[in-house]
Amino acid sequence: MTRVVIVSAPRSGAGLLQETLLLEPTAYKSSLSKKEFFADAVDGVHSQSHVLEILEAELQSGKIAFDYLPFFGSSLEWLRETFPDAKFVYVTRRPIDAIASGIQAWESGRFGYWNELEGWWGQPWSFGLIPNWEQYIGRPLAEIVTEQFLQVSQNIRSQLELVEPKNKLVITFEDLLSNPAETISQVMTFAGGVLSSEVAAELPPSSRSFPKLASIRERMNLSEVYGALGERSDSQQATFEYWNSNRKHVDEELLTEDVAPSKKKIKISTGTAFSSTHSNSLVELLTAASSSIAISTYKSGHLIIASEYEGSINTTYRNFDRPMGIAVSGTKLAVGTRDSIQSFSNQPRLGQVVEPKGFFDTVYAPRNVVYTGDVAIHEMGYGAKEGKDELWFVNTGFSCLCRLDADYSFVPVWTPEWISGLANEDRCHLNGLAMVDGQPKYVTALSQTDTAFGWREKKGTSGVIVDIETNRLITDGLSMPHSPRWYREKLWVLESGKGTLATVDVVSGEVTTVATLPGFTRGLAFIGSYALVGLSQVRESVFKELPVTDSTAERNAGVWMVDIRTGAISGMLRFEGVVTEVFDVAVLPAAKKAIVIEQIPATANAYTLPAAAMAQLAKPRQPEGTLGNSN
Repeated sequence: MTRVVIVSAPRSGAGLLQETLLLEPTAYKSSLSKKEFFADAVDGVHSQSHVLEILEAELQSGKIAFDYLPFFGSSLEWLRETFPDAKFVYVTRRPIDAIASGIQAWESGRFGYWNELEGWWGQPWSFGLIPNWEQYIGRPLAEIVTEQFLQVSQNIRSQLELVEPKNKLVITFEDLLSNPAETISQVMTFAGGVLSSEVAAELPPSSRSFPKLASIRERMNLSEVYGALGERSDSQQATFEYWNSNRKHVDEELLTEDVAPSKKKIKISTGTAFSSTHSNSLVELLTAASSSIAISTYKSGHLIIASEYEGSINTTYRNFDRPMGIAVSGTKLAVGTRDSIQSFSNQPRLGQVVEPKGFFDTVYAPRNVVYTGDVAIHEMGYGAKEGKDELWFVNTGFSCLCRLDADYSFVPVWTPEWISGLANEDRCHLNGLAMVDGQPKYVTALSQTDTAFGWREKKGTSGVIVDIETNRLITDGLSMPHSPRWYREKLWVLESGKGTLATVDVVSGEVTTVATLPGFTRGLAFIGSYALVGLSQVRESVFKELPVTDSTAERNAGVWMVDIRTGAISGMLRFEGVVTEVFDVAVLPAAKKAIVIEQIPATANAYTLPAAAMAQLAKPRQPEGTLGNSN
């Protein structure tokens, strides 16, 4: 009697191979292919001798046992030691296709074998567990599936090195699909059997397959997969090369996309690079809201625009000199930089000119620049006065709230009571601004100090929120508060030093933590029932002795999505590479695919006029002696 154990990483075709082999009258599957029996055996509920007794009692004379479960790839060491005389067939598949298919399998819910993992939330864990599965709680699905595939593949390769060559066979999923008769015959010969029936040119339907699951459909997930593969390129390349070396029938088209996949997500900016990964939930949110988000990253000098595109997140960016505060109102967008505030307006018709032509429905073109000097502009907000927008901004350098005026560097409107005079000394690190009913209402500062950079000594414990209308201290003792926002009749704030999102009772000053996130929280916006929270990787040398730096948890850079009803982390957009921090996050409503452009030749002939002036535009005159178009 021969026992053949079929192993593979998830979605690589081992189940299809087993179901096809079982069509042979000389093939059967034993209790080893039963999930409960196998799990108890591996966990030691059944002793090894008891396992062997049960399987021996099932022996069918003259037949071959072809056993498979999705967990075999993770448990190959146990299988190899328990059945030293067994033969092993490894089905390998092109990595990027297997991972893309794996994402669909997880999303289908049909393969959720682990429904009660302590601390796990979101999609039930599908297929086999990996040793460090706890580290992937809250991670995007593409990243989980990629790590699972690569770890299982590596484990299979390393364990098969300990198996005698005569007892192992490697085939590819692609060869099984394109040449089923040849591949099945190869497996039967390896197992010591004979192919007694004629295998059809087309494989029979598999219970593990998706109906009419074509490669084109699987590739819907490729952008997510490429992003997740970015940090695992060495492991992915080794897996790709192993698969490629075992193919009998080479399709040159399959050789191109797996080479250095991380480059497909990297964008180059002034000699530096960044990449991003994201969750499907963020894609769904932006799709439902028909919106994009703007993210400022002052250290790397990027204003990043994230929009949904073909079921993924597309990022564009513009370089600025230290971009920080972002303000949005209708078609207007303003960005605070090192020494100026730059304003843009949406000219959607430029979408037919900006490359790729016809892609962007929202094109923010330059409108004006007001030079403020280097006053450390932080948060900004559009207000309304006499039916016109006016821009407010926090002047952190001079510790005051200002109104933008084209005739002046800045016009101070409000200064904290504890500040004795204007000086470009960043005395209390005034930083955040919340607008209420079109007017500035609440501000945050890191301390009530009145000396040059005095806030630094107490930065983690003396933060405050102030009502600027009444000069009333709403609350104090906060850990580096940033990004106050008035949303759904509540005051929200980020305690950056703790890495939290919180609400504040404006009467009692009570602070209630809604969520704790994996990073230094700064930058806050809302879409429906979800908060979009900016995260930064904190440098211990600068922000030492803060709760967020004392924690051993991972710290990230990007935008995290929080369900404000439950406090649950629901999604994310993570940055890698040069982007290590985020300052501000803003929603661009009614902007499905947005971009912020520089002055380009196309804008020379693009005009934005008041409605009254537009009504006066004359039709082009025909030159004398020509006939006009009568249509």
